[in-house]
Amino acid sequence: NLPYLAISHAVNASLVRPADNEKGWQYDLAISHKSIEDKVWEFTLRKDVTFQDGTPFNADSVLINMEYFQKAPFSFSRLSELLKKVEKVDDSTVRFHLSEPYGVFLHDANWLQFYTVPYLEKFGWNGKPTCPNLAEPGPYGLGPYILTEGYVEGDRRSPKVVLKANPN
Repeated sequence: NLPYLAISHAVNASLVRPADNEKGWQYDLAISHKSIEDKVWEFTLRKDVTFQDGTPFNADSVLINMEYFQKAPFSFSRLSELLKKVEKVDDSTVRFHLSEPYGVFLHDANWLQFYTVPYLEKFGWNGKPTCPNLAEPGPYGLGPYILTEGYVEGDRRSPKVVLKANPN
């Protein structure tokens, strides 16, 4: 799983990402967050972020990704059971509404990685225990590297994986 974990956050991006600090995480696509009433989490997104193919990342991107997530979510946590809806507040703010307080939501947010619409239309979220990552090479993510050869998911990978720097 180590190659999967390392490549996952190199090719993809999430609201927060693992970090070697006191909290164990840092902001990635978000710049701030707050918990409202223990069941609502609001994130302010970084502005002027683009997917690897150049399309903009914004609140609408979060909404469409979460629609696909709810159809076939990862199964390593309870998030899919507790997620009631995701709401767009404005172009750079989203709210996650849960059915009950969920103290490990930020941990799960590490793995809510976002993909382009062409990737979602082709593969969606896969309903596996792990995140979908990239089932084929292409400019589908938001990370600092683009998968140009091979594939890497939590339960399968090609013998060779090639990454190149993301020009965006």
